[in-house]
Amino acid sequence: MDLAAVAALGWNPGDRLLLTLVRTSVVIRRRPDGVFVMPRKPYVALPAPVRRGGRR
Repeated sequence: MDLAAVAALGWNPGDRLLLTLVRTSVVIRRRPDGVFVMPRKPYVALPAPVRRGGRR
C-alpha cells in the first residue's frame, strides 16, 4: 500500500487492522480486534488467500 494512502487514512504504527474480502475487493479497516498490526515502517502486506481472492 502506498505511503501517501496510509498517511491519508491516518494509520499509525501499532494500529490493528482488519482485512475483509468482499467479492474481488479487499476492505481494510482500523479496528481494535484487527488481526494485523501496522508495522513501524507503514505498509500493508496482503496474505496469500486475500491476494488470490479467496480461491484455493
